[in-house]
Amino acid sequence: FARHNLCEDPPFANLDLISCRNTLIYLTPSLQERVLDLFAFALRPGGLLFLGNSETVSRHIHGFSAINAAGSQRLFLRSQAPRRMLASVSSLPVPSPQRPGGPRGRMADSGSSVPEQYVALLEALVRQLSTAGLVLDHNHELVQVIGDVSPYCRLPAGQMTALASAFLRPELQAEARVLLLLVRADRIRASSRPIQLDDLDGPIRLSATPLQVGDRSLTLLCFEKQAEAIDGAPQTGESGARDSAFGREIERLEKELLSSQNSLQHSFRELEQANEELEASSEELQASSEELQASNEELEASNEELQATNEELATLNQQLRTRGDQMERLNIDLENIQASLSQGMVILDRNLRVTRFSPLAVRVFGLVPSDIGQPLIGVPTTVPLLELRQTLLEVLESGQRQSIEASSEEVSYLVQVMPYQERDGKRLGVIISLTDVSELVELRRAAEAALSEFTCLTVALEVAVWKKDPSLQKLLFMSERIRAISGWTPAELCQQPRLLDQAIAPADREAVAAARQLEQGAWSVIYRLHSRDGREHWVQEAAKVLQEGCDHVVVGTLTDITELRALEEQAQQLAAILESLAHTSLLAMAGLDGYLKEVMANARFCALVGFSPQAIVGLPAASFAARPAEQPAVGPGWQGEDLGAALKTVLEGNDAVQRRLLAIRSRDGRFHPVEMEILPVAHHAGGVRVLLLVQEGPTASS
Repeated sequence: FARHNLCEDPPFANLDLISCRNTLIYLTPSLQERVLDLFAFALRPGGLLFLGNSETVSRHIHGFSAINAAGSQRLFLRSQAPRRMLASVSSLPVPSPQRPGGPRGRMADSGSSVPEQYVALLEALVRQLSTAGLVLDHNHELVQVIGDVSPYCRLPAGQMTALASAFLRPELQAEARVLLLLVRADRIRASSRPIQLDDLDGPIRLSATPLQVGDRSLTLLCFEKQAEAIDGAPQTGESGARDSAFGREIERLEKELLSSQNSLQHSFRELEQANEELEASSEELQASSEELQASNEELEASNEELQATNEELATLNQQLRTRGDQMERLNIDLENIQASLSQGMVILDRNLRVTRFSPLAVRVFGLVPSDIGQPLIGVPTTVPLLELRQTLLEVLESGQRQSIEASSEEVSYLVQVMPYQERDGKRLGVIISLTDVSELVELRRAAEAALSEFTCLTVALEVAVWKKDPSLQKLLFMSERIRAISGWTPAELCQQPRLLDQAIAPADREAVAAARQLEQGAWSVIYRLHSRDGREHWVQEAAKVLQEGCDHVVVGTLTDITELRALEEQAQQLAAILESLAHTSLLAMAGLDGYLKEVMANARFCALVGFSPQAIVGLPAASFAARPAEQPAVGPGWQGEDLGAALKTVLEGNDAVQRRLLAIRSRDGRFHPVEMEILPVAHHAGGVRVLLLVQEGPTASS
């Protein structure tokens, strides 16, 4: 396929079908005629022309006959008429007119071939010297109107054409057709008999005169008024009285004559051109004959020398034949090797022109056999290779191999550029090898996406995630969380993995080494780690051995439990204090959960309420708290507070510590006045939400 300009490029030949749909409607009429003439020349006899629904072949264009011109197909058949030789009229030189005065009389040409004053002068002379008339071309179509021809012409109804028979008055059409045929056949002037028209005073006579203007054959049809009627002249309307059969016969003869004359003119032009070509060929043959005679003498003189060297050439020919067989076998081997490779290859010379390429190279470069010898830079590619030219020049200059990765949405290639050189190191060009790495690129992208997603997940974790080889000496991955724990970045630890092992507290190194046993498959160990700034952290290391492909890797986490360790120590201290308070005999103590049920109580409190330590667990606080209505039974003048209201106030967080005077009812129904401190437990353990400290005796009774 190639671009083809219908208006400028030479035509193709011997075509069977041309499809040109909805194109001619955008061209001017003159350009349409030129394109249709070009189609007539390009199609062989019997070929088809396929046009659009709004396009047709004008009757000015010879060589086509309609098959379905009025239907939806618009098919036209190329007739058997001889082809016309095409020529570009615009390319012929147009001479500038000169006055008789020589160069000083030359008139300035402002862009047209004939000055405007000459045209105006000629038009004035024609109107003065000639009667009213029409200038027609060889197809009897209107070219120019001279004078006033309105008495002899009428505008017909319907679509207007340029044919003279379309706009002449019906009384003049038959005579005009006869005169035009006579002039076209004999190229001499012809006149009609006088014709009387209804709306004219006197008769008129039609005359047809041939005109030759350059290469164009024109006809001047004049309307000459007669001074008076001539005896025997036809009466008014006599020309119109001719029967219709005569008109049809004249029209048929006119069409046949026009067709025959066009064919003769085309044949005459072809014969003239062929004659000129034959004359030129004859002169060339004569000159060639003289050259051949001179060359014959030289050949005879050199024949003896050729005979002497013939024996030497025969010996060399045998050697070359042997060498050619070897080269052919090597070429076959090279082609087989080239076809068996899964990589594309392109060989360039020092000017970056293609000297050879393998079939697989066309997947990247749009190469065809005709591109051999052409620069590779101008060849289109299927994937973007923006750095190709610079890389080729650098390899030619330095002789070092370079690689380019070219990718699109569908495929990826690894382009390797290597120097092409002889044994002595002289660089003759470059070799481009193309490897399809689409699967590898997809795998790499998937791995990068998975790694990026995994890295994002590890950043969100509160633990540091790491990955090591089975020897535990090489760190393959470390998450960003390790920076907050150790002070080193993941990149620093990957480069120096022993930094973490050296940061383990010396007292814990043996325990860590004993826990790290690959045979176990997994381990978890707690040890102290000194960070980069010297601080000590308690960390928990958990690891597991996994199989990755054919090898094993160790994946684990490192959790900073320093705060948790401190909280555990504090909880242990508080538990020890609470345990000591629980065993004191001077103070009664009890613990309640969120539902105000007993969770724990010491012996002093159990003795106060009359329950054993086992039976008091789960007992509601309301079971031993005296209600306000029962408190007067404690003693005269005693009025304690409500324990339930105080506990509710503490649970709602309205007060941190409540100190209340109230009465406690024992299991046997006795009431004991006490002073009670109600303490909320914020970070409770074991379900304790409220701690009750009870003091009885003088303080309570007072």
